Amino acid sequence: MSNSIPERQNEPEFIDLLFASQRAYKLAKTASNVQCFLAISAIGASQVAYHWFPGDPDRKALAAVYSFLVLFFNTLLLEKCRNNYQRMAANIQEIFDTTLFELPWNDYRVGPSTAKEEIAGLVRAAKNPGMTRGLLRRMGLRNKTELKDWYPTQVGQLPLQYARFICQRASLFWDSKLRRNLAMGVKLSGFVIAALICLGCVYFELNMNTIVISVLAPTLPLAAKIYRDVCKHESSADFSDRAKSLLESVWGKIIKDSSSLTEFDMTDASRRVQDELYDRRRTSPLVPEWFYHFFRKGFEDNMKQGAEEMVARAKASLSSSS
Repeated sequence: MSNSIPERQNEPEFIDLLFASQRAYKLAKTASNVQCFLAISAIGASQVAYHWFPGDPDRKALAAVYSFLVLFFNTLLLEKCRNNYQRMAANIQEIFDTTLFELPWNDYRVGPSTAKEEIAGLVRAAKNPGMTRGLLRRMGLRNKTELKDWYPTQVGQLPLQYARFICQRASLFWDSKLRRNLAMGVKLSGFVIAALICLGCVYFELNMNTIVISVLAPTLPLAAKIYRDVCKHESSADFSDRAKSLLESVWGKIIKDSSSLTEFDMTDASRRVQDELYDRRRTSPLVPEWFYHFFRKGFEDNMKQGAEEMVARAKASLSSSS
């Protein structure tokens, strides 16, 4: 018995949902990038005021006011904008998954089904050819066909309740590996930058007072934000790994004895895993577009290989029990 996931995921309706989800994530990442730019500009303003106008308290005051305005703008406006777009992107992906996997919608976790109305504009944009071309370029895609085969096509050989687990495991694997690689890269970059700053302080023979005022004080807020994001990436990867362990535990039971769980039990387990996926997509820090595309090909190959192994095991288990 097979399922229609490989064919249905490439239908225009589902491709439009994926496109709309990616667009919402892009808007969220744009808001996040503006936040970083403004934070860096505040650091630059304080450095200019301190070094270029050391005897002008008015300019230093203006730099301080600008820093407070950046803090206000980032916290009260851009942060809310980023969170809204990220939630919308997660909701669209949830519509895609639950429709494709034929899973019930979780009103308690995601919100009422009427929340789908707020993403109608993003879906309409996905159907506008003129708008689509420009959006694709900004999202690092050549055309919408790159969104095809979102999940491994090998799952079409299995019953739906088995195929769901393989698709969900692929998503969890992707999320965990990507975030751990990003966290490691940011840590290594941070150590290199910190070392260069220390060498610069020694080279220019800066005293402790100058180091604290002109180096540490301006950079600490940005450094703290980056550190918090790294911790969140690692925490999100841990949650994905735990959800993957839960999924693999259920998978091991049905592979050992396909009659050990009813179809209802398997659907319920998939719904619980889907809740974890939704939470990761809604609350986790955003991954830069270039970083995602850099690792995409390698992760897709690993994902397909893992799916092939799971499909082979499931087919062997089903054939032995029939």
